[in-house]
Amino acid sequence: MFYDEGIIINCLSEKIKDLEREIDKKNKETIHADFVSGIFRHEINNHQLAVSAYICLLDEAQDEQEKADMVEKLSVSSKKINSLIRDWFKYQKAGYKLEWRTISNIFERSYGLHSNIKINIIKDDILIFCTPATPIMMSSMVNNTAMHGGKDVNSINVWWEKVPEGIIFVYEDNGVGVPDDEKGDIFEKGIGKNNGLGLYLVKEILKLSKCKIIENGIYGKGARFEVSIPDGLYKLY
Repeated sequence: MFYDEGIIINCLSEKIKDLEREIDKKNKETIHADFVSGIFRHEINNHQLAVSAYICLLDEAQDEQEKADMVEKLSVSSKKINSLIRDWFKYQKAGYKLEWRTISNIFERSYGLHSNIKINIIKDDILIFCTPATPIMMSSMVNNTAMHGGKDVNSINVWWEKVPEGIIFVYEDNGVGVPDDEKGDIFEKGIGKNNGLGLYLVKEILKLSKCKIIENGIYGKGARFEVSIPDGLYKLY
């Protein structure tokens, strides 16, 4: 029996390509899982630090009302930690699974995260194809606003705009903003007042979905984060 050498080569070539695609998929899943785990650890650590701070403040409280306020804040942070741990386990089961979410749904876990900051969804007539980690990333951004926005920050506005190559997802707060000479550094690992990983991990997770994020606000008027989402990863509804 004779075999056509060209057919054999083509068959082997296709099998190699299939194998390369499978390896690439597994590599992306591994990288994604590592970064998402980093986000969960970062958020849990933030709330653990808050618990420690509230315990210290509780010891220094002068009256019963002040003590009650600290106990309430301790309870909220403790519940957030438990919620994050549960979500982490759920995420590990879900894995690298993309799903359609509305903007409101993406921010669902961020509402009430900081009682003094109101999140306003200005435009929500769109679905975005994203990973289960996306709501955690948004919580990280809200925490970033609370941490770096200044004492008077109290509002976050969210909407989207159409551009030729896709859409721009806009996240804008009314805090102090980012100085021009720091805009290129805030997404780097270990950069920030607390050497956090929040924005770095946000950037890396978005990169895996072929999305990009920049800070384009005016210093003194608030931070403005713009996420570029290409065609195919969103749809109107």
